[in-house]
Amino acid sequence: MAPALIAFVEPKRGADPAVLKNSTAYHNARTERLAEEGGFSTVSCEDGGATLYVHDRAAAFVVRDHTTAHFPEVVAIEFEKAFFSTSSNVIVVVAYISCSELAVAKKYINVYQTTQLAALSELLCNFRATSFQVLFFGYVNGYVLDFNGYDGCESEYDAEIDIATFSGIDLPLRRASSCSHTRRNSNGKEFLSLCTAAELIIVNGVRGEKFFDSGCTRDSCRAIDGGGSVIDFFACSAEIFGQLQSLHIAEKTHFSDHNKFLLSWMGSSSASRAPTVQDAQARKQIVADGPKGWCFVGSLNEDAKLKLAERVAFDSRLKEVETICCKGHFRQEDK
Repeated sequence: MAPALIAFVEPKRGADPAVLKNSTAYHNARTERLAEEGGFSTVSCEDGGATLYVHDRAAAFVVRDHTTAHFPEVVAIEFEKAFFSTSSNVIVVVAYISCSELAVAKKYINVYQTTQLAALSELLCNFRATSFQVLFFGYVNGYVLDFNGYDGCESEYDAEIDIATFSGIDLPLRRASSCSHTRRNSNGKEFLSLCTAAELIIVNGVRGEKFFDSGCTRDSCRAIDGGGSVIDFFACSAEIFGQLQSLHIAEKTHFSDHNKFLLSWMGSSSASRAPTVQDAQARKQIVADGPKGWCFVGSLNEDAKLKLAERVAFDSRLKEVETICCKGHFRQEDK
């Protein structure tokens, strides 16, 4: 059976189009989508990029596309909770993070006054703060060695984590890694901070009864003691981690000099509802461009409520106002 989701992150031979049959391609601003013919989705990546393919059999689970030009190199697609058997909807995030010393990374800082990983951390924390579960896959160009990030213990986002989530896993979480590098680099440190802030468990190499591969994700540096690098990662919130079955790292394909991943999880094979015209409209790219004025939430339709919730999630000031309003009382110091 074909995988339900396939992520391509910065294919080495970017000029070669990647073609997958019976799939819909979701991409970021740096990825060019070519015309579809005969049921094929074709994309061509030039010098980096991220693309998520959703197979037709998983299409009914797609709720909306949260990808925005404010976060280049990042694809974020929301899926119905039944797809992962979680208590709330899941946002699958695919990202390509440049090496910190490259010109493109420095340009990002000049334009946005922040690093790619710091911006991504804010985005993922906003998703988590609005009750979404997150499954992340990314080429982060970071060495984290066997450090954890979030260790599965105390949580700010999940009121109560079922003990079954970590069945067969010792807490705090421990990881193994085959990375030949002996020190964390700048991207690695930032990625660990991201995982801690958004409470994402780095899946690679988690020790326990289930198999989560700790192998190298890029073998091109075999000269280093016969080893390689671990610079591509799966990371997820605790509820999703409880549904994971295994992670395998296999040999690379001709599309990339990185090894391919295979992640499996327990979830539903059918959506709880059929997609509607409103769903199709909601899947269009949404840019968080701020509020358009004030209105009472009770006067909004369901689609407008979703858009309002998203704008609040992307604006820390609106989030603060929402928190104060939900308290039900106002004080001078709250102004």
